[in-house]
Amino acid sequence: MMDFVSDLMEIAGESSFPDKQSIDWVSLEKSMGVVLPEDYKAILSKYRSAKFGPILLITPRPGIPGASDPLAATIEWREIFEEVNGDEPGGLPRPCRPSGEPLGDRTSAFQFFPDTPGLLAWGRDDMGGEYSWYVEGPPNTWTVVAHAAKEEWWDEHPMTMSEYLYGIVTGRLDCDVAPRGFEGEGIFQEM
Repeated sequence: MMDFVSDLMEIAGESSFPDKQSIDWVSLEKSMGVVLPEDYKAILSKYRSAKFGPILLITPRPGIPGASDPLAATIEWREIFEEVNGDEPGGLPRPCRPSGEPLGDRTSAFQFFPDTPGLLAWGRDDMGGEYSWYVEGPPNTWTVVAHAAKEEWWDEHPMTMSEYLYGIVTGRLDCDVAPRGFEGEGIFQEM
């Protein structure tokens, strides 16, 4: 996992904000009731904020416009899902691919964290795509679940967030949700 973090950091280079306020991971994790994956913490400890390709990581760093922690973002998403999909149990439709086929062996809707197993938000893109961990088991084994909000389809990848991001920015990963067509300066941005 940390190899992908190193690869992403090599792509991103040094932080443009060396004097950024640090994140108190211990307090954040205690308030959320969960230990977060090491790759997420390593990337956001180094960069003030991080956007790899089209995906902006949710940053709990104080003083960042739009800052939020993963649990607050998850609660916000759950409320939107429940409003839009009020007829569905739990507020979520059954996860399907763009073809309408079920997502893997999933026959029922996802739940949101703090329910477990459940989705815990870690990123979003400019097209309304949402990126979450599927919280089940140890944090460094959580899979990535991507949701295309405007299209109501899903994609799941049994890999860490850093492996997923590396696959997206290098073009080595095929995902039905993540936008394509970025290059050069669009590969990494720190805001």
